[in-house]
Amino acid sequence: MQDGTGKAADAPGMRALFNRLNMGVLQMDASARITYANPFASEMLHQPQEEIQGRLFHEVFPGGVARRFYREVGRAAAHGTAASFEANCPALENVRLLFRCVPSAEGTVVFFEDITELENARENLARTKQELEHRVQERMKNLRRTSRMLEEQKELLVTIIDNIPVMLIFFDSSGAVRLVNKAFERRAGWSLGEARHMNLMAAMFPDPVYRKEVWEFMMKARPGWKDLELTTRTGKILQSSWANVFLSDGSQIGIGIDISERIQMEKELVRLVSAIEQADEGVVIFDHQWRIEYVDPAFEVLSDLEKQELIGRSIRDLTDFFSNESYRDMVGRAEKQGKKWTGRRRRKKKSGEIIEADIGVSPVYDNQGRIINYILLARDVTDEVRLQHQLLQIQKMEAIGNLAGGIAQNLKNALTPILIDTEVLMQDVGEQDSSYPILEEMLQATYQGIDLVRNLLIFSRRTPPAKAPMDLVPTFREAMNFLRASLPSTIEIRRAAKVKSARVLADPAQIKQVLINLGSNAGSSMQKTGGVMEVRLSRDILDAESALRISPDLTPGRYARIEVRDTGMGMDEETMRYIFEPFFTTKGKREGRGLGLPVVQGIVRGLKGAITVDSEPGKGATFTVLLPEL
Repeated sequence: MQDGTGKAADAPGMRALFNRLNMGVLQMDASARITYANPFASEMLHQPQEEIQGRLFHEVFPGGVARRFYREVGRAAAHGTAASFEANCPALENVRLLFRCVPSAEGTVVFFEDITELENARENLARTKQELEHRVQERMKNLRRTSRMLEEQKELLVTIIDNIPVMLIFFDSSGAVRLVNKAFERRAGWSLGEARHMNLMAAMFPDPVYRKEVWEFMMKARPGWKDLELTTRTGKILQSSWANVFLSDGSQIGIGIDISERIQMEKELVRLVSAIEQADEGVVIFDHQWRIEYVDPAFEVLSDLEKQELIGRSIRDLTDFFSNESYRDMVGRAEKQGKKWTGRRRRKKKSGEIIEADIGVSPVYDNQGRIINYILLARDVTDEVRLQHQLLQIQKMEAIGNLAGGIAQNLKNALTPILIDTEVLMQDVGEQDSSYPILEEMLQATYQGIDLVRNLLIFSRRTPPAKAPMDLVPTFREAMNFLRASLPSTIEIRRAAKVKSARVLADPAQIKQVLINLGSNAGSSMQKTGGVMEVRLSRDILDAESALRISPDLTPGRYARIEVRDTGMGMDEETMRYIFEPFFTTKGKREGRGLGLPVVQGIVRGLKGAITVDSEPGKGATFTVLLPEL
């Protein structure tokens, strides 16, 4: 439409709407010369509006785009319809654009937008295109009626406004409501007739203080969105997000989006994340290509890595949790078979601590049954495995103790007459008799057998000695003096009593036997190379968790602590599993009977204490004895 000067009449409302559209808009005269370009078109074409306006279409879109444009527009003009087409634009690095060309009284209005990333929405766009073409055709008929052009444009705008999935409120320059769309009516509850004849702002925001804050936001009309709590006609709170736009005539448009579902999802997500991050299990979420998207604090502790070190890495980088064989098995079950994979792995942390972890990996499906994520759950079961091992060891040792006790009792009954008869024969024949050395050797062997029986009875706790309150410090010193005299000078003994007194309920002879056996064991490991043996007496206070970690039979309280540490050859894990079993020894056949450490364990358990060992090959060993103090 043209005014009396021959120039295109300006439609402020339409131009304002074009300026807010997230698509390029070009208005052209009959010769395809651009008379107007909106800001978004300038941004997409990387050219100022002034440079675009005044140029011909093919100067802005050269080559195949222009040829396609003229062909489609000519074809559409011949049929009296609008035209739309898609084309790759080499000038914009082959961006794919969707053009919609609408004939007008002045020439053509071209709408164009980047649809490179909208291929998945083509079906919806096709329906929208068809609807818009229909409306444009209807509008073209109305545009031919000269006097009704602006009114019909308003009708088209209202139709569009009522069908877009956002809430719209039009205020005139005085702040009165002129228009609300159907989306607002559906969500807020007020119709256009009601909104025009009421104080809509007061109804939507009953709190005066809050209403003032909303009104100040509207008056600023700055770019961006603000989340607001809107009270609906029924009194419910509608979570919404609003933006405000001022038009050139002083009126304004409020644009609102219902964000209730988003708020609810955010709350549920916060609750879910909070629950996950407070759990003891390590949680890792992978994408469908096994790249890490999320880890919780528990897994950071298990892996010795920070979250920022893990995000974006592949599951193949978790070599401490998956060997090549277990990785292939896991992928086969989770990815190819869609089943859960479980396993147990041992790993050494940076601190040197060996942990056991139960691991499970499961696929996550979307509504179409496609795998979109994988979830790994890892749980530290070190304490559980240790307790299970300790319980099994206790049960096994009790069974061995019962067997050893029965054997020892029978051996004692068999050795007693041998001892008596040998002594009688030695007295009868005298030392000058040729058989006396043989009898003496038999007597020594019998004494050794009786000593073995005594150790077996101690180990099996069949003959517990009398217990009485005693101070460990004097016995500790006596045992150290004995060890110094019995061990070679190549072994340095460092002893330290960190307490002046440590009273326990025990037999001094048994305590001395514990110290001597542990010291002799340490000396044997350093016999060939020499070394240092450190023996310390101190005090320790255990809480329930610490006591359970050491032994299931240990109770919380105050304990006397004896540590025997050597710099000998050390032991591997396999050896440490058997050192407290009777007759197990790493010495030669004639060097030991394998009862020293089992006897120590039997004595300590009889005193309701515990003994532990820590060792690595080549790094010596440390035996720790805990005895409950009085």
